[in-house]
Amino acid sequence: MFTLPQGITRATAALSAAALVTAAFASHAATPAQAVPLDTTSATLNYLNNFDGFYSVPKTIPGTPGRVVKTQDFRSFFYPTESPATKYPIRGKRIMYTTTLSTGKVYITTGALMEPTSPWAGRGERPILVYGTSTSGQGKQCAFSKTPGGFLAVTTGLDSRQGQPNNPVSMVSNYENLNVMKLLGKGFTVFVVDYNGMADGTDVQSYMNNVEAGRAMLDGARAVRSLEGLNKNVPVGIWGFSQGGGAAYVGAALQPSYAPDVNLKVSYAGAPPIDLLPALQKVEGGALSGLIGYGVNGFADRFPEVKKVVDENANAEGHKNLGKIANSCVADTLLGYAYQNTGDWTKNGKPLVDFLKRYPSVMKVFNDQLAASTHTPKARVVLYANPHDSVVPYDTVKRGVKTWCDAGASVHFYSVPYTAMGLAPMFTHMLPNFLVFDQMLKEVVGIFSGSSVATGCSESTITLPLK
Repeated sequence: MFTLPQGITRATAALSAAALVTAAFASHAATPAQAVPLDTTSATLNYLNNFDGFYSVPKTIPGTPGRVVKTQDFRSFFYPTESPATKYPIRGKRIMYTTTLSTGKVYITTGALMEPTSPWAGRGERPILVYGTSTSGQGKQCAFSKTPGGFLAVTTGLDSRQGQPNNPVSMVSNYENLNVMKLLGKGFTVFVVDYNGMADGTDVQSYMNNVEAGRAMLDGARAVRSLEGLNKNVPVGIWGFSQGGGAAYVGAALQPSYAPDVNLKVSYAGAPPIDLLPALQKVEGGALSGLIGYGVNGFADRFPEVKKVVDENANAEGHKNLGKIANSCVADTLLGYAYQNTGDWTKNGKPLVDFLKRYPSVMKVFNDQLAASTHTPKARVVLYANPHDSVVPYDTVKRGVKTWCDAGASVHFYSVPYTAMGLAPMFTHMLPNFLVFDQMLKEVVGIFSGSSVATGCSESTITLPLK
């Protein structure tokens, strides 16, 4: 048993979002394969441990991206409901591997390789699918690879950063397992990236740094290919929604120059935030306003010019909140910072994003991120955006697609109008990811199988039930 932090009543609705998503979509999980009994602890609610030092940074790091540094086997069960019939065996490896940071430095990152639960559903060789999760949080305890198969975990005594006290309790909400199980059920070899900065002793997670996240996805494919002894022509896909959608979008754009050795067949990007400051600005004052802290922390940690501006303009309350957010998972952030105005965190009362936009040195950092997204992908890209999305501006995605199509890319863009039936605005962002998943999965399997051979650009509209 544990005691929730004070203030939980401020954002009970925010936490219920995760429970609603889980209950609504648990029935869509993959059919379990027969398996021998596994050593396991319940993944429904558990305390995270130190994983026998797996996340400690080694003294020697290979200088080439995509190299495996170390691995650790894991076994667990996924329990989407209380019924024993919905108990799915999860087996795989945690992988520490190398990737390239924004600075050009080759450094370590981590992820989870998940063994498929079924034969490959398509034709040809079983593909590697690199999966980028949506926002899970910036604290190191939030990494997907620490709770594969689990929906909710609890940890205490977090490592302090930026001189801030530890959060007493952190709730790790790993709802992406619902979709990962579907991919495993189709027979994909799935590798889920943690994003950079989640290992012990590393810097803050580089939240919404799509260049780094895209590279981490491509290097993850390289690492899995090497570890599994697969040939260089093994088909690869990258898949993500929201934070992961931005990673998959820019990963596709970077692949021809950064990882031409990766046989990338398709990238699926759901609601990708490709123009970062407008996306952060859009959540100001809403239920997800704490996500602004993730973005500011990540870019300030990586870029001295951003850190200087933040240090000079944030007030004492702002520095305190940014430090706590750096240790938080998304449920913690919703509970603690929903509906706050980040103008209360600055010396002049202007929201964080507003003053960042006033500095040319900072704007160059974000403009460089946007410029990377304009490189033309060679792989087929499937993506969607919601005109009513409360987080990702629809017009930024449409502009990005037009840039690609004008340059000759192969893109299928879906417009998914969804108002969330009057629920909290954040559901306009969250729910379409689950509601369109099966249709997107069918198209991606078809691309790998050669049955979906469309080229060029096309646009479709998906009409969702109960929109």
